[in-house]
Order: sequence, then C-alpha cells, then structure tokens
Amino acid sequence: MAADALKRAKSTKPDDLVGAVAATELKTVVGDVKWGGPGPFKNVSKTPLVLGQWNKGGKYKYELTVVNNQAATTIPAGGKMRLMNP
Repeated sequence: MAADALKRAKSTKPDDLVGAVAATELKTVVGDVKWGGPGPFKNVSKTPLVLGQWNKGGKYKYELTVVNNQAATTIPAGGKMRLMNP
C-alpha cells in the first residue's frame, strides 16, 4: 500500500503523501484497501480477515492456503490446517 501511495504522490511532502494515501483504492493480499469509505472512523480501511497457512507449494516454493474463512466467507478456503514437520 505504501509503495502504491508513493508512486501516486506528487512529491514526498507530507500533504502530498497524505493525499495519495487518502485516495488509495487498491486490491491487496488482505482484500480491498480503500480509505474514507463507510466505517466508524475517517482514516480507517476495513479488510476481511481469514486464517492462512504457508505450505510447500507446487508452482512456488511456498504457497499460502486459506484454512479458515468464517469471518469472510466470500474468500474461498483452500484446505484444512495441518501439522507442519520441522
């Protein structure tokens, strides 16, 4: 999120950085980040919360598997939590 805001800021002056962060609408690994949307506070972006576990992967060395999506059922679970061998 910070890298995205820095790219869009006109400069590194505080007001320009604050404006870039405030205008953020970004899809991230933790969900959509959007400041100033509906919510209890002006400068808060609410994102869904799921439980993930890193496992040895097929395409990549390690891959993240969502193992519990109770709080955000729109994010699909990809497996069950399992014991990892050291």
